[in-house]
Amino acid sequence: MFKFISSVFDSEKLAREYYNEILILGRSNVGKSSFINNITQSSIAISSKTPGRTKCLNFFTSKKKNLTIIDSPGYGFAKVSIATQESWLKLIESALNREFLKYIIILIDARRGFMDSDKILLDNIYNKTNAEIILVSTKNDKREAKDLVSDKFKVFKISNTKKHNIKDIQRYLKL
Repeated sequence: MFKFISSVFDSEKLAREYYNEILILGRSNVGKSSFINNITQSSIAISSKTPGRTKCLNFFTSKKKNLTIIDSPGYGFAKVSIATQESWLKLIESALNREFLKYIIILIDARRGFMDSDKILLDNIYNKTNAEIILVSTKNDKREAKDLVSDKFKVFKISNTKKHNIKDIQRYLKL
């Protein structure tokens, strides 16, 4: 069982690392909170239809599984100031440098496909982390879903709404 531990708004105040960590990244409104709720089989992350609701890093920990999931602000089209976007970027960068980071999961909206902002993010972190990068295509239950293929990274195609392939990623992450 996962529990909410803390919200961090300032990269200088990040929690100490105790467990293996999974960082969840993705554009605004891609379904990060719904994804966290599905893989943890809970409702610990608050989801919203409004882009930009997550304004900090949120830490959820399972002592039993020796694991922490880190929810992050979205990048992309959230209607916030440049200064706010820059503070979110600093938070995400600080999370990328954590010692016990085991997985970085980048969620991609299947309706939009792999966008320039996703490519920029991936290019920026690819050679800067020891964590395994996993791509998760969300919203695959929508009619206009585009295919996501990669020869470098593990790819999962899911639907948060219909819970398609959630069990596959749970098994892979050993949740």
